[in-house]
Amino acid sequence: MKFPSFKNGIRRIPLEFLPFADAANTYSDDRMTYTNGGEMPEFTSGRFNITFESQVFGIQKDSSFSKPFETEFGYHRKKTEQYKATHQL
Repeated sequence: MKFPSFKNGIRRIPLEFLPFADAANTYSDDRMTYTNGGEMPEFTSGRFNITFESQVFGIQKDSSFSKPFETEFGYHRKKTEQYKATHQL
């Protein structure tokens, strides 16, 4: 989720109490996901930039939120609906 006024606003948005989809629809300017409540399709590593993936894959508990983080694309806050561990060969 990308917020235009990150430093002044993102930390005050109570995502634990505000439905994530409502927050995405209201605050996000990410045109890829905001129209469907901020939901991204399931993905594995190697699809997005390393900063984004390390934050997203660091959330290993269902229904947990990331801390706000920045990538070259803007500021984000992510929620993991269902964590699925992968096995590496």
